[in-house]
Amino acid sequence: MLEGGRAPSSLPERAVIRDPNYILAYNALATAQIQAGKPEDALRTLQEGERRFPQEAAFPAQLASVLRRLGRTIEANSEAEKATRLSKENNLVQHGIAPLPNPPLSPPNENN
Repeated sequence: MLEGGRAPSSLPERAVIRDPNYILAYNALATAQIQAGKPEDALRTLQEGERRFPQEAAFPAQLASVLRRLGRTIEANSEAEKATRLSKENNLVQHGIAPLPNPPLSPPNENN
């Protein structure tokens, strides 16, 4: 059952319920919700996808788009920045050139 206790009515809804770890189901459901004129439902779907897949840049990118349509520019800009950052980080990881961890600010004390 979905929000409000109703049964899933679309294939994307059923896909999310059937396998909540299937990333493409969230994208498909949000797209269907947007096309059906239900941007608030799409926001909830995308936020859930972002919560489940925090390293995936597609969710904040889609959230930015929906938020802009709703006139929520500040939130949209924040999500767009997050999408850009994640996209860059993911690209570096995919190409095996992920940044090294930050070095310590001072050398360790060898007398300890």
